[in-house]
Amino acid sequence: MGDTITAARPGIVMFIKEDSDEHCRTYKCADKGNKIIILHDDGSMAHYVHLDFEGAVVDVGDKVVLNQPIGISGMTGFTTIPHLHFVIFKAGGISIPFKFKGQRTKKLKQGRYYLRRH
Repeated sequence: MGDTITAARPGIVMFIKEDSDEHCRTYKCADKGNKIIILHDDGSMAHYVHLDFEGAVVDVGDKVVLNQPIGISGMTGFTTIPHLHFVIFKAGGISIPFKFKGQRTKKLKQGRYYLRRH
């Protein structure tokens, strides 16, 4: 909690929710997760979820560049531990598999933690 989240790719900030300070382990908190959604040039959208209360450091309509700070990590919504929920969707709501730069394994494993290297 409190770490700076940076943009994985350049794009335009399309949506921000940062008014929640709630979390719980049931679906009743599913809509309580603070998030930032960024639209990329190829039409895909990156969702950064579980951010801190008032944790956005960008505004809707802002153009962001690679590695630009966009928010502060937190623990909001349907979660039991602080973490960043990061998903890339293409049109139609289909998630896109991706690899982090320097990632050695082919797939990320559930329950494992990964550090971002600069």
